[in-house]
Amino acid sequence: MSICIHPATSMFMGDSDHNPLYKKPEPATAEAFFSTLILSASGWRGVFGKRDDDLDGALSPAALYAAGRMASVFADYLKSLFPAEQVRVAVGIDTRPTGPALADAMIRIFLAKELAVDYGFVMTAPEIMAFVNRRGVLAEGASQPGSPEPRQNPGIHGFSYISASHNPPGHNGVKFGLGDGGVLAPAISANLIAALKDGACSREDIDHIAGLMESAAPEKVAAVFTSAPAVKRYAMSDYLLFSREIFNGIPSENMEDQEAVFNLLAEEAERYGIGIIAEMNGPARSLSIDDTYIKSQHGR
Repeated sequence: MSICIHPATSMFMGDSDHNPLYKKPEPATAEAFFSTLILSASGWRGVFGKRDDDLDGALSPAALYAAGRMASVFADYLKSLFPAEQVRVAVGIDTRPTGPALADAMIRIFLAKELAVDYGFVMTAPEIMAFVNRRGVLAEGASQPGSPEPRQNPGIHGFSYISASHNPPGHNGVKFGLGDGGVLAPAISANLIAALKDGACSREDIDHIAGLMESAAPEKVAAVFTSAPAVKRYAMSDYLLFSREIFNGIPSENMEDQEAVFNLLAEEAERYGIGIIAEMNGPARSLSIDDTYIKSQHGR
């Protein structure tokens, strides 16, 4: 047994020696769960807990199989875009109880399919997106309308963000995106949904997904878990740089010009007595840049 606890939150991440899909669902049970999933361009989600308000983080074999199949379809898509490269995928979760178990299952599939994984554990959606955008690489023709172009440190080809947004705690889901930091375009998502459904819940496919999870080397799973705090630091740094750019419209390469804008705003705020009331919009935001960002602006 090799249990990993996240050092900053004391949350359970997983047991690298334990295959979560050691008990496989029957095809009928898998199909019954699979049929309840809501699959759209905005994400693939469902009630992964026992009920809407479930706070237990355990997943049923059928839910684990569905998560594994989602990861398998996305991994195959990324590998088709980059057939000659070592594909790298970023993974993050919000604070829903089932998040760690879903990430554990999906990470094992990514590793089994020979993808490299950057797991930041608890992250906000814009945080993982900024992280990927600043370190992303795109296949030719894969950029999406309106998405910013990825810039420095190319290397991340896509991301999987595990969250069910505003839905009850027993719900969860996955948003997938590419190296520009944006979620998949509707046409791409429709193709992947079709691939997700094709052959799902057969005995052969259940055995295949369970076999992939079993084949993920425990030492590689453990390495992904233990590197999460470092990935989180990189992501927060990238998100902070991205936020500064959005706030004042000046690229990070011109940090002195950014500081001049912040100094001017600080002086005007002090002169007119402006205050800020902020709501962190969920537990994941409390572990992101908000508090530090607000307090760091010249101590005001």
